[in-house]
Amino acid sequence: MWGEFCAWYVELAKVRLYGDDPAQKARAQATLAAVFEGILKLLHPIMPFITEELWQTYGEGSLGPLAMQSYPQADEARSDPEAEAEFQAISDAVTTIRMVRADLGVPPAQAVEVSLFAGDAERKTLGGHEASLRSLAKASPVHLASPDAPRPARAASAVVGGIEAHLHIAALDLNVPEELMRLDQQIAKLDAEAARSEKKLANAEFTSKAPEAVIAKEQGKLAEAEEALAKLRARRELLKGLG
Repeated sequence: MWGEFCAWYVELAKVRLYGDDPAQKARAQATLAAVFEGILKLLHPIMPFITEELWQTYGEGSLGPLAMQSYPQADEARSDPEAEAEFQAISDAVTTIRMVRADLGVPPAQAVEVSLFAGDAERKTLGGHEASLRSLAKASPVHLASPDAPRPARAASAVVGGIEAHLHIAALDLNVPEELMRLDQQIAKLDAEAARSEKKLANAEFTSKAPEAVIAKEQGKLAEAEEALAKLRARRELLKGLG
């Protein structure tokens, strides 16, 4: 429900729901309604109260209580491997672009120029879903190329599944020296915080007298700082190579 319907399909459907094609909008609405109804029925045995409330609010109360509805049954005739492959290509492309955006610290609302390298089938799929890439990954313009095509100069890249995404640095107007300086300041601050936590945890007097909850909290702070430092240092190395 969360990984496919909420995190992906609802977001993809918005492109058609807010579009200008009434038929596309109606199909998206019908699919959303059918899947949501099935989800409520599937979840009802383990989440009875919220699913019943949603069932009534959703307008299906006239059919009777949710507990009295037929439980969904699998129907292999409705399996569609081609549609699943199409969905996978879109999600791989969006995930890859988002990874590169995060590595560079690009603001969520900022559009980015992207080159996607993928096989024939994936390129055909992505070519028909540029609106989804613009909406979900804030990618515009999007260039599609075969895996053996030349890579763009000054671009940060990542690969997910069969999709390789290159985000064009020049189009971002990114001041690399300034960004490196900002990252250095963040790294220095976190380094100091991690050092304080390490020193405290290495102090036998502190660990012998402090309550377990206090020690666990300090260990958590150290783990968070180390994780954040690893991400910042990786981003710094990426930017350093692009400078």
